[in-house]
Amino acid sequence: MHVWKKYLSVADNAASPYHRLSRQELINLFSSPRKMVIEIGSSGGYAGKYCKEKFPGVTYWGFELNQAAAKESLQNLDKVVCGKFEEQNLEVLGLKPNSVDGVVLGDVLEHMYDPWRALTALLPWLTPDAELVISLPNVRNLWLMNEIAEGRFPYDQHGLLDITHIRFFTLREIHGMLDSTGYSITPGGVALDERLVDYFNQHKHLRGPCVLQYGSFALRTTGEELTELCAKQFIFRAQPKRGIKHALAPVSVANAHDLIQDYDDAFRPDPAHYVATLPPRPERNPIATKLFAFYLPQFHPTPQNSEWWGAGFTEWTNVTRARPAFAGHYQPRHPGELGYYDLRVPEVMARQVELARQAGLSGFVFYYYWFSGERMLEKPLHDYMARYAELQLPFFVMWCNENWRKTWVDKDQHEHDLLMEHKHRPDDPEKFIEDLAPVFAHEGYFRMDGKPVLLVYPLVGNEGTLDVAGAKEMVRRWREHARKLGLGDLLIGGLERASFTVEGRHLTAADVGVDFFFEFPPNNSYIFNPSNSFSSAHAFFEPDNDIGVFRYQTFADAAMVAPTAKPTVKTVMAGSWDNTARKGNRAHIFHGCTPESYETWLRNAVAYAADNPAVGAESMVFINAWNEWAEGVYLEPDRKYGYALLAATQRVAFGSSGA
Repeated sequence: MHVWKKYLSVADNAASPYHRLSRQELINLFSSPRKMVIEIGSSGGYAGKYCKEKFPGVTYWGFELNQAAAKESLQNLDKVVCGKFEEQNLEVLGLKPNSVDGVVLGDVLEHMYDPWRALTALLPWLTPDAELVISLPNVRNLWLMNEIAEGRFPYDQHGLLDITHIRFFTLREIHGMLDSTGYSITPGGVALDERLVDYFNQHKHLRGPCVLQYGSFALRTTGEELTELCAKQFIFRAQPKRGIKHALAPVSVANAHDLIQDYDDAFRPDPAHYVATLPPRPERNPIATKLFAFYLPQFHPTPQNSEWWGAGFTEWTNVTRARPAFAGHYQPRHPGELGYYDLRVPEVMARQVELARQAGLSGFVFYYYWFSGERMLEKPLHDYMARYAELQLPFFVMWCNENWRKTWVDKDQHEHDLLMEHKHRPDDPEKFIEDLAPVFAHEGYFRMDGKPVLLVYPLVGNEGTLDVAGAKEMVRRWREHARKLGLGDLLIGGLERASFTVEGRHLTAADVGVDFFFEFPPNNSYIFNPSNSFSSAHAFFEPDNDIGVFRYQTFADAAMVAPTAKPTVKTVMAGSWDNTARKGNRAHIFHGCTPESYETWLRNAVAYAADNPAVGAESMVFINAWNEWAEGVYLEPDRKYGYALLAATQRVAFGSSGA
């Protein structure tokens, strides 16, 4: 009988020897005795039997699709549910939120259509110290890769080619799945593929770069990866990230389903707004007003961030920690095509540029971090400059002129822990221009009216910045030194501070010596009005919070009619600005952005720019942002809206009518 005829209908199979495995290697991964354990894919209940022997007094529930195995497990477990775990109403079954301190997932996630949903759905039911013990097969396996290289993929009743597998994972993707769904991982070990044991023993002495040959397949790799490549299966322990369980602890039975629904909705396409592909770039020329998107470079590890926030920290560490605060809250954010990328990978930046050009952007504005001679996060900019002959999309920089402190939630909100400080040493203005001179002189650096453009955020009014007089003198010295170095005149924009007064009047560009102001919503205090909050309209999953919720549309409407000090370059928020990923229960959320509302705001800003050029006859508009994922504003495609914001940008950039 063909394997697909015999084994595909798993619900009707008789129990097999596989269903009687005790999975001691998984149960032994629990770091301490457990009180309430559920096992998804509990087979005949023998893992549960062993767990109950190891931890007397533990309550153990099983969820099993195979009817014969589920029936057999009744003799070993406290409760057995026959059916798909994803389809169960845990509240009706008698499970209480925040009650499960152990979950066993022994070779089951690869059988699920949506294991990401299953993992996020577990979170409300877990205690803060819960542990998941998990095993998953490894598709980055030399035997399997050789099978594929030789044209074979023979489905089987078990193993790496089990016919009931519908998801496939490498070690990196296992870590990515757990990280993106709210868990941290402790490696537990590997099970070597019996077909590769001899190969492993012959090559285990290898270190450093090498080429591994197995059958018809050759792989350029390192000797340190040999264990992974010979593994048939990985086992590991996972725990909910601290920030997530801190927020979910008070979740009640009444709103637990809303929370699960929000996790689910964040991952799947929005039927009303999702755009599956970005249309090709129109053949006609774009509008005269140039559109630039702010670009965050914090998507690769740095020694400083690893020291401050933990090894390997990038912006994704924040993004994946976010969780819904109230019903309908769009969190967490899941990237689309580009995935949880690393900016050290050349293909990532190339695709970003391709999408930006296709959408009609004129370039990127890189955040630039410089602290009295010490740079931070400069690698993506330098890589971009080195590859400009290939990329061919203009760029310029914005100096982020404020101190860095530990104010993110995963360091217990130590408000006064200073990380990096702007010291404003006597020769800093000249040193700053010297540091940027190769950047200004680069062929791809954007110039307006023939002058290199430099933005400064925030310039005045924040910790680490100078006062008005000091800022004006700093800008004067910049201009003077730039001319001395042969860079010519600079065109300098400072963050709009209409609410900041000097001598009883609103601050002007001339007061600080800049050529124009620019907006950076929502940090425009003249339209950020706490009275616009509609936090009281929401039932928060954690009532004890300091979250401010504002309507995106209310904010956008105010921005479009607000009095503006001229010259000012308008900036539009691409998405529902939301710093939940960084601030947790102290977040500000501008809720309810749709691609249509963003497009309306962008069209309005373009119309303003055309009537009020920044310099001479040239006009531009900024977009916040290309990739501020932890602040909820990004043009890059995501799981929920796809390419909708890029498509809206494209329509505006090329003068098309609305969708």
